[in-house]
Amino acid sequence: MEVQSKELELNERITELEKMNKTLSDSLNKILKSRIYNTQLIAIPEKKEVILGVPNKLNVLMHTSSPYPNYQVYRIKENDVKELLKENLSEPSFDIEFTPKTNERTSLNYSVVIDLNGNKIEIPSQISYDPEK
Repeated sequence: MEVQSKELELNERITELEKMNKTLSDSLNKILKSRIYNTQLIAIPEKKEVILGVPNKLNVLMHTSSPYPNYQVYRIKENDVKELLKENLSEPSFDIEFTPKTNERTSLNYSVVIDLNGNKIEIPSQISYDPEK
């Protein structure tokens, strides 16, 4: 009798776990589908100048337009000093204003910091530019 009871209990637990697994699978598929529907394609040409009859190549990025948890944007200055530029953002895009101060090739360093359940995740980035003279 005890063996049958244990077997019945195990079968009920298996059924319960299978239902939970289906719910989790459905949730993951819903998240993935939403991510796909919220994707934008961004094409960046390999060469700045596009010349008639000269081949060029595009690097195409798949970018999601889904909102993020709140995040902050920092400019990284000399000696890794961070200057807060924007805070409490959640949209997947933002603008950074800057004024070139030299005619030399310059790099702008910045990072996005996302607080995810108490864990701070930092995404660093750098853009280099040549100001027109």
